[in-house]
Amino acid sequence: MINIDELRKIWNVQSSFQKNFFDTEKMSLEEREKWTKEYILSIASETFELLNECNWKRHVVHKKELDHDKLTEECVDIFKFWLNLCLIWGITPDMFVEKFYAKSRFVEERYAKELESIKN
Repeated sequence: MINIDELRKIWNVQSSFQKNFFDTEKMSLEEREKWTKEYILSIASETFELLNECNWKRHVVHKKELDHDKLTEECVDIFKFWLNLCLIWGITPDMFVEKFYAKSRFVEERYAKELESIKN
């Protein structure tokens, strides 16, 4: 299981690499929006690469053997672009974790209410 220190380390590794291309602290709002679009398109592309590693086409009779290492690699590619999004918007690991748990509580509460309304 990953801890916050390890997440911070991962964040820093990606931040150091991203500095090869630009300094996120000096980016204008327009540049951040431009790169948001670019990274989302990259995430979409990597997501389709992940999908193509799976047997998702139900009409295909001969299923290919899944390569777990390749599936993991594609997930890492998606994660790295996702991290770039966080970096350009100044989202820290601590901010992300805090928001993740808050959002998770909200979603779980909303889901519980939906289930309750179905029962009634």
